Amino acid sequence: MEKRNNSQNYSWIIFIHQLPAKPEALRMKVWRELQKIGAFQLKNSTYMMPDANGCYSQLEELAKEIRGNKGECYLFRTNDINGINEEVLKNNFKANADKSFIELNHELISFLALLKNIERTEDTLMQLKHEFGKLLKKYEDSKKIDFFGCEEQKKGKKLISNIESQIELLHEKDSVPKIEQLQKMDYLGRTWVTRKDVHVDRIASAWLIKNFIDPKAKFKFVGVKHYKSRNKECCFDMFNGEFTHVKDLCTFEVLVKTFNLGNAGLDSIAEIIHDLDFKDNKFELKETSTVEIIVNGIIKEYKDDMQRIEQATHFFKHLLISFQHKA
Repeated sequence: MEKRNNSQNYSWIIFIHQLPAKPEALRMKVWRELQKIGAFQLKNSTYMMPDANGCYSQLEELAKEIRGNKGECYLFRTNDINGINEEVLKNNFKANADKSFIELNHELISFLALLKNIERTEDTLMQLKHEFGKLLKKYEDSKKIDFFGCEEQKKGKKLISNIESQIELLHEKDSVPKIEQLQKMDYLGRTWVTRKDVHVDRIASAWLIKNFIDPKAKFKFVGVKHYKSRNKECCFDMFNGEFTHVKDLCTFEVLVKTFNLGNAGLDSIAEIIHDLDFKDNKFELKETSTVEIIVNGIIKEYKDDMQRIEQATHFFKHLLISFQHKA
């Protein structure tokens, strides 16, 4: 159970709500949020959950949204649940967590089996990192609804440890990537090619290229996995590209190191892009979640790749200034 500053520790949270007729989407959103955090439906619009894992804060935010839409919501903590069999209630939460971890563990077992027969290529290792990041996210989500320490979580933790060991073996023994140093003057006036539907690493890398490597850079977005550079073109963040992932470095990090751009501001941004791209929580800067929210908002708002990069330019510019002033 999480610790709080108040003098009394409560065991349970009760959430009672009455939704307005409109907006209609609110009903589905509330239901999904309650399912996501593992709330138990006691009766109609009454839900209960253990007072742990930050659940009260999540329910508090949901209550604010309901009230903001002219609905009613009551949220309180208690130790007294007279009339409810507490053991039955706990078993329900245990079963819910077990189900979540059992499904995840099947995925982890399949992923572990895949690693034992994988062909070791740079492209494959990059894809494995992304897929494993998704599984780690599922593990963290499942942990949030495991209030009483189910055995399946322990199995999942062991499987993750085995997967991490196997992935480490797939990499070369020398864990320090060797990055060739290049001169910016040799990469001026280029067309920089990458995959369509740019996300965080490619968006940030394009900003870095335009502002610190090649001010006259043009960008080209292709829908094919394998692309051979033509005259005055160079590829980034794609298979066999001139600039792409190297071991546990994302493309943004590789560009920073290749052109010796490192400084307090860019290094901090590189750490954020790494964590968002690999989802391995290696650096855990407090600004990471904010960057993720803003970049995701840009991606959802703009379908055109160049528009995504242009919209992100001002954001990364001011993020860099903020880090430089901190330093």
